[in-house]
Amino acid sequence: MKSITTAAFLSVVSLASVLAQGVSQVGRVPDASGDWLAVFGDSASAGTLAMHLNQDASGGVDGTYKTTLGGVGTAAGQIDGDRLSLTLTQTSTQCPGSYKGIVTFSLGGAEGKFSGNDCLGSHENGVISLHRKGETTTPPALIPHDKEGNVQPWTLVYENGQAFWLSRSDSAFLAVGASEAGGYFRLTVLVGNSTDEPVTFFPETIRVDDINSGKSLPYTSPEKIAQKIEHRAALAGGMMAFGRSLQAYSGSMVTVRTTGRLSAYDNHGNWAQGNYYGTSTFQRPVDTRERRAQAMQDNQAIADRANRAVSALTTGAARSQTIAPKSYMAGNVMFPKPKVENLKALVGHDYRTYSVKVIVPVNGDSFVFLFPVELLQALPHK
Repeated sequence: MKSITTAAFLSVVSLASVLAQGVSQVGRVPDASGDWLAVFGDSASAGTLAMHLNQDASGGVDGTYKTTLGGVGTAAGQIDGDRLSLTLTQTSTQCPGSYKGIVTFSLGGAEGKFSGNDCLGSHENGVISLHRKGETTTPPALIPHDKEGNVQPWTLVYENGQAFWLSRSDSAFLAVGASEAGGYFRLTVLVGNSTDEPVTFFPETIRVDDINSGKSLPYTSPEKIAQKIEHRAALAGGMMAFGRSLQAYSGSMVTVRTTGRLSAYDNHGNWAQGNYYGTSTFQRPVDTRERRAQAMQDNQAIADRANRAVSALTTGAARSQTIAPKSYMAGNVMFPKPKVENLKALVGHDYRTYSVKVIVPVNGDSFVFLFPVELLQALPHK
């Protein structure tokens, strides 16, 4: 199996392996106070939110929340045993709304159901999974799906600043992160086989929909990326050689300026005197050997940079392969860069980012992942 060399993804590989074995990494939740991260899905939408809650002695809960796309609001509820009845009131002027639900605390966090209404309409059959910020939950017993039947992720983790969705079905578990690399949209994907039979994974079947443009981004093979980089390197080498030739020609042209005084008599004995000046230009011989040596050095430097770029973008590329039972594969999958949009209307300040929906087919299931996740940050304590 191929492995990813980045420390962030190696951490997720280790984490996903532990989660696949059903090992919990957190203890029992004593109360609702603190910072929480949640993944949710319902009949109208799916996403993540960050929430800060305060709990009083009587079990009353209040707080604030923020969604990945800038929705903000307040939270209020009451704890009864291991159950929290919670109402979220969205105060965003662009999309006001209200949602009610009940979550049950367990060893790994909390999960439950909700419903509500906002500018998108009615939200029915909502499923939500929460965990404390900085901690990871075990997968919920109920696998969440969106209205199209895609398996939704149950949590989001950060490793060395890189955000990774975690998702699982009865037959597979996945960790997926997204980043930009060399003008491409790069998915870093871990796919695990939870069954007792081999499973074949085809990275070229991954679908990335650019929500801003409404178009699907085509899968870009490692070979095509390498070909483009090599073509650009050859073009850059030619342009640099042409530029150096112009520079050499310009440097070889020498202009000489002369000045002096001139006295003259005509046939009638008239005399005149004055100043004169003039210029003349000629070309000095050019040492072509030095120019060729410099061109060879330039071309080698460009080739080295191109090789490093090819290696960085294609090393660890995910390719079609069969995953053995209880094993996993990991790699990068490349797509053209999505359209960038300013989310100022949603977040209240300039924030330029892409927005994509990723569908990963594995062993008969389709897993959905939404990006960006950059705005998922717990609100500061009050």
